Amino acid sequence: MRIIAYHGWGCDDQEWASWQDAIPDGYSFESWNRGYFGKEAKESSTDFDIVITHSMGLLHVPDDILFKAKYLIALQSFAYFPSHDVDLANVVIHQLDRMIHNMSSRPVDQIQTFRRQAGFRFRTMEEDHLNIDLLIEDLQRLKTDKIKSDLIRTIPNVYWIHEEQDRIIQATCRLELEDHFPNHTHQILRQGSHAYCLSYPETIVSRIFRNEFN
Repeated sequence: MRIIAYHGWGCDDQEWASWQDAIPDGYSFESWNRGYFGKEAKESSTDFDIVITHSMGLLHVPDDILFKAKYLIALQSFAYFPSHDVDLANVVIHQLDRMIHNMSSRPVDQIQTFRRQAGFRFRTMEEDHLNIDLLIEDLQRLKTDKIKSDLIRTIPNVYWIHEEQDRIIQATCRLELEDHFPNHTHQILRQGSHAYCLSYPETIVSRIFRNEFN
């Protein structure tokens, strides 16, 4: 079976290294790269059995890949990032505007702050290697874009994985997903932060890959 994985904002394909090591034999694993820190990596095909996304990564999956997928594993996702709750949406949009401002003046500091709050591993970076316009463009998208609910409902098997201690995706967003997709599998983990399941995929791999796909 063929797998493709999509990372979220402020990340790249390196975030999937632990997943690539944890996936059982018999699967091919490809990780897409948005190009925030260097060369953009395109999908090699549109024919993938399993799509794995983290956070904003679900917004980046092309329609034809979602249409053909047999399984979607969405880690720390959302239906609409600012939330449909008006008060919460206003707070989130204000935070995004502040991030956009910081990206224009001190981009490295802003990315490192986000990665620290999300629980990502520290990584060095230089401003010269950042695609700042693309990073800001995607922050703007987070204020308006919604996931493709109708298309996602056509996927035979969908697993929404949520971390209870996530400081990036509000609990309200998780509850909205449960309302949008009541017939899907929603699994709440209590191990760590927004990025925990990227660095420690063993629980998800053992529950889904070894049970569902074998």
